[in-house]
Amino acid sequence: LASSETTVSQRTECQCKMEAKERRNCGYPGITAEQCRKGCCFRSHPAGVPWCFYHRQEGVSPSSHCECKSFLT
Repeated sequence: LASSETTVSQRTECQCKMEAKERRNCGYPGITAEQCRKGCCFRSHPAGVPWCFYHRQEGVSPSSHCECKSFLT
């Protein structure tokens, strides 16, 4: 993996962690997980909320901050 791809992947994983009710639709009907993940977050659960959604914006408040683990070896 290129370092820029890794950075985006790690940032997105952390920024995709949010309550389902916070999700803002980023896709369109029939979008695949692979297509969605090129710029948005994809989680196929729960029903009734967007599965393809915008990631959390920068400047997350400390109370909703999540710890990201590096998967680089």
